[in-house]
Amino acid sequence: MNTPFETKSADKLAFIAWLAGEFGVENQLGKKALQKLVHIAEEGLRIPTGYTFSLYTYGAFSRDLAGDLDIVKSIGGIEIEYISAENRYIVSPGKRRSDTMARAEVFLKTTEKKLDLLKENFSGAPARYLELFSTLLFFLKRRNENEDDNVLIQQLLMLKPKYSPEEAAKALVEVKKFLETAKAA
Repeated sequence: MNTPFETKSADKLAFIAWLAGEFGVENQLGKKALQKLVHIAEEGLRIPTGYTFSLYTYGAFSRDLAGDLDIVKSIGGIEIEYISAENRYIVSPGKRRSDTMARAEVFLKTTEKKLDLLKENFSGAPARYLELFSTLLFFLKRRNENEDDNVLIQQLLMLKPKYSPEEAAKALVEVKKFLETAKAA
């Protein structure tokens, strides 16, 4: 009989369970924020999650990750609750989180320093900030070498006018600083 661990990477599922435990306290982790954290881990920290991201309405998004959330939920690694009054989902640790993570001990141990950096930099960060940070990271990783920062900020503002130019410029500095820190991890 095939189990999710035979058909999906245990590392991916364990990483999702880890995120739920580290960020999913006090109803702070939603599906959108989790997408952004995985994107930052993949492209910013170079944690090999295997997810491919595209740019959607709320920033970087992976269809495969969305599907894997359902798998991790089905095996008890996470809980996902829909709050209809707020039209949002809350991701929290599941009853079998430890079992889910135990199947990828080597992955979690070898990425521990980077995971600590993710937690240190983004614990308690609101989804709005994660969206801004992740979108700028997405643009930064794909821009032309000679492209000026102002062009990148203008791209962001055209796509997401809810951010101010000052807010975007400040966040871009933070993204660059984070990438420099990530190189050492």
